[in-house]
Amino acid sequence: MPEVKWHWEEIAYDDPVEAIPLDVISDGFVANTALADGRLLPVLLIDCSSRADIEDLIKVHRYITPGDVKAKWGKSSKKAHKIKLILFFEKPSKCIAVLEFDILKQGGIVDQIMRCEAVILQCAKEGDRLISTLDSEKLIVEVPSKQAWDLWNEELFEALGADGRRQGMTKKEAKEYAGKVITGWREFSDQRKRSS
Repeated sequence: MPEVKWHWEEIAYDDPVEAIPLDVISDGFVANTALADGRLLPVLLIDCSSRADIEDLIKVHRYITPGDVKAKWGKSSKKAHKIKLILFFEKPSKCIAVLEFDILKQGGIVDQIMRCEAVILQCAKEGDRLISTLDSEKLIVEVPSKQAWDLWNEELFEALGADGRRQGMTKKEAKEYAGKVITGWREFSDQRKRSS
């Protein structure tokens, strides 16, 4: 089996605006027994103000079927603790959306996207929160992540360990800190909504 690496190759964008990562205004989780076996499904509220094509895709979400979008995980650079999720939409219109995450600030949501292999996208404006936009149009995107899982675990552990060292921890303490943070996130995200 070939070695799996982060997505690095150049992407052919039809429009330069596609290369600019969409701003994630807010994030959260929803649980539904009909989706992801009741697991907490990540929701990203994104700023679509400069991307009418993405807003239109979300509005016509009921016409998007599995296979109409492909997802790849990539890195912004070899040094930065940032990770990108690149979405290639084929139908109903062709476009690319890039979401960029700071691992220290958004590692928990990335971890859950990887674990659920799905994310819900919703257009929003500054100040919006999930609780106030529950009735807004949403798009559920499958995000196959098994191939990137080991790379993600390494990246997450490294980023959190480096953060611990910056806080003045010893190498051993930083490793323990990283392990505890990851375990805490995963214990929280393992909660499931049960059928009534």
